[in-house]
Amino acid sequence: MNLIQLKYVVETARVGSMSRAARNLFVAQPNLSRAVRDLEEELGITVFSRSANGVALTPDGEEFLHYARDIVEKTEGVENYYKVRQPITRRFSICVPRSGYVAAAFVEFTAQLEGSGYELYYKETDTYDTLREVLNGTCDLGIIRYDSRYDHYFRTMLEERSLDFTDIRSFRYKVAVSRMSRIAGLGAVRHSDLEGLYEIAHRNAFFSEFPLSIVQEKEARRDTRNRIYVFDRSSQFELLSGNPMTYMWVSPMPDSVPEMYGLVLMDCPDNGSEYRDVMIKRRKYEPSPLDRLFLERLRAAGG
Repeated sequence: MNLIQLKYVVETARVGSMSRAARNLFVAQPNLSRAVRDLEEELGITVFSRSANGVALTPDGEEFLHYARDIVEKTEGVENYYKVRQPITRRFSICVPRSGYVAAAFVEFTAQLEGSGYELYYKETDTYDTLREVLNGTCDLGIIRYDSRYDHYFRTMLEERSLDFTDIRSFRYKVAVSRMSRIAGLGAVRHSDLEGLYEIAHRNAFFSEFPLSIVQEKEARRDTRNRIYVFDRSSQFELLSGNPMTYMWVSPMPDSVPEMYGLVLMDCPDNGSEYRDVMIKRRKYEPSPLDRLFLERLRAAGG
């Protein structure tokens, strides 16, 4: 006995004719009749009494139909439940540092997608979370950022964790301020020019096992007395554009971003550290077509 035979019995009982049931189920009528007969022989009962006018359920058939209909309905319910969940078949996931050019690449990437069935994850987070989520498979790709002076240390660490890595971009942080800021017209700023202003900063975490001398963040001056910590992208730009007494160290971003928020980006000769953005993935993970499409957009955005 199998599910196909049960479906044949249920449909035949519903329409009262094996020929009509066969048409409804898109099978040949002799095949349906043979399947029902084989079922009757296997169970040792007669499900249908046959006549020139069609078929009718026997008393055994009435009892059997009760069980057959229940099995078919429950099976179809399970099939429908999982069919509803199947459209999400194309997944993309990445953890990244706060970065204007990476965010722009993700926007361009999503604009190129066609059709439906996508599940996309884009998480702005710190180095600790990125390494953890890539290692445990929560995210397929990650971008970590570190001071290039510690390049050997980080590359050794990635090798030890069986993570593949690819250089994306090297850069020096710039200072972003409102066009209304008192230092907006300087062209380039020194640390002394930032005295009295409020730095907009992000609290980042690193692996606790890293030596402090290696993981200490160099994005901001350690002696800054006024600091505002923010945790989302919109707050940082609203503060910068609306408060001329604020500034922020920023990584590369499209020209459209400072134009949109009325900001000025300036070099700082006193900030000598060069940073690197590095793409990481698990060694055994094979990039998907979606991954490769994103990487194309990342390169086009300057990565």
